[in-house]
Amino acid sequence: MEASPLLLVVADTASQRRRLTQAVLERCDRRGQPVAVIDLAGDLILSGPQQSLLRYDPEAWADTNWQGLLLALAPWFALLELDAVAGERPCLGAVPGLGTVLRALYLAESWQALQAERALVVVMPSLDQTTEILQLLRRGPELLEGLWSPLLLWWSQTRQRLAQFELVLRLRLPDADSLALSPLWRSRLQDLAQRLHQLVEPVEAVVALTADAEDLPLMQGRVAALALCGLAQPRLWLEGELEPSGCDPFIARWGLPILLGRATPPHPLAFEPWLAQPLRAETCCWLDAPDGCRCRLLLPGLVREGLRVRQVEGQLLIRSGGVQLDVPLPRARAQLTCRSARIDSPWLEIGLS
Repeated sequence: MEASPLLLVVADTASQRRRLTQAVLERCDRRGQPVAVIDLAGDLILSGPQQSLLRYDPEAWADTNWQGLLLALAPWFALLELDAVAGERPCLGAVPGLGTVLRALYLAESWQALQAERALVVVMPSLDQTTEILQLLRRGPELLEGLWSPLLLWWSQTRQRLAQFELVLRLRLPDADSLALSPLWRSRLQDLAQRLHQLVEPVEAVVALTADAEDLPLMQGRVAALALCGLAQPRLWLEGELEPSGCDPFIARWGLPILLGRATPPHPLAFEPWLAQPLRAETCCWLDAPDGCRCRLLLPGLVREGLRVRQVEGQLLIRSGGVQLDVPLPRARAQLTCRSARIDSPWLEIGLS
């Protein structure tokens, strides 16, 4: 963990999250490294002092942000004549994606409040939710500009066309300016994206997945999704009824520090040899070639099925399983064009000329 001030804990179950977090914290304690924990999963229970633990409470955090959101939604409530119920917050599950946004905002505010000299351990929810959160963290400001601003422009134009009916129908049409997202929310997401951009790669992630031998082929997409988020280089704990001989082909292809089985006895020191294994120094390499250059990206678990590689406006776009990684071309190679892509596990190699 010395290479980065940020470490992610990702697991399928609360028990795995607890054991991994405890192991990481005890390792930091042995090294005299001060650390704070942000629990985005919301179910972490640690033994010992917990004064450095910030736990995400979805309902309380939603209530806190809902009061600020009401300022922007009030014109819509008036338009729809919902003034009587305007103070009622919808259930989190009723608004797709709201839970992901709220977790991102909680992480942004919590990270800002912590002392800079502390390392940060962020306990994430399940891997599928984690990939959604990580994509939002890296692309939050871009998504706000790309999705919300055009919507406001459309409403501004629509409102002008409906203005002649406003008095006749007794409508109260809100101005586009009154519907803009909170500057505080925007600034927090921008600050968080900047913090992540400044981190020294690779960001370490300790990942626990529940798996039996029959599940391993399907695990490849889950492993690749985390790397495609452009943030983390994982250590992988596969907990289940697994024989090393049946896992060897996958271990060789993934090229990751991997722990197999139930890691008994259930003590944090059982993870120490696994946590001590070194990570690769680089996740993205640019190499000269006779006809141009090659870009090698560390993407363990990536498979050909469903893989798309494109080049758009000076960026390589790698998409698989609903997750997209954007890789900017270096300035010296900005005029080159993507010609080929092949998987050399755990690497994706892209040729440009």
